[in-house]
Amino acid sequence: GCNENQWNHVAQNNSKIIQKHFRGLTESFLSAFDPYFRPKQEERKGLWVGYAAHLLPPAEFPTFDKATFLGDLRESSTVLRRNLLQVLDHDDLIELYEEFLESINFQPWFSNKLSVSKYRAHRAWGEQRVEFDMGPILEKLSENEKVDTFGIVEEQLMKEVNTIGGSMKLVKKLRDDLEKIFTSLPTELQQSIMLNPGQAQLLKECYVPTADDDIRYSAPEESFTDMGRSPLSWFKKHAGRTLE
Repeated sequence: GCNENQWNHVAQNNSKIIQKHFRGLTESFLSAFDPYFRPKQEERKGLWVGYAAHLLPPAEFPTFDKATFLGDLRESSTVLRRNLLQVLDHDDLIELYEEFLESINFQPWFSNKLSVSKYRAHRAWGEQRVEFDMGPILEKLSENEKVDTFGIVEEQLMKEVNTIGGSMKLVKKLRDDLEKIFTSLPTELQQSIMLNPGQAQLLKECYVPTADDDIRYSAPEESFTDMGRSPLSWFKKHAGRTLE
């Protein structure tokens, strides 16, 4: 027969297998929310089709609506992962999602996940924006297009300056681009801009480099263990009850 150490070893292995099983089911369960953590793929129109296509702002994220989300799940089982449907029937699975949406676990998890996704998307956009060379584009723009471009870059700069943990390298790049556009404008337009106190201050501010001049972001924590309210713990408790 098995001695106590062997039984403990078997028990530990079984526990790991069960933990891995529920973790896989939890990941599949939460994957239904993935579309809300990706930027929307929208067709840009109007101004963004022409010269300003190179200055596209970060794409927006979809707005989450509980009723729409549940409606989509009810209408199409393709949204649900196969391994979930192998252990739960469709109606029980929908009921599980309804419970999760009303639980204390959902909103903290969703908000945290969305914050991380937005941070990553913004960082990727910022890295691309830093590499963009304004010079060749600026030479081809008309006076009106330069004014429009000035407004676009000004708005992006203001947002980045007001972003906690924003990128100093991106701020410097946007400020440099704004100065390039400004100096390319006719004198009368420059004077008009300088009459605006806010725009004048923005142009007068100088960038002071720091010892750490890399792109710096304060990323939200990706862990979700506070108060023991992780989706994994919730899923094990509720799905386990359904599977019994």
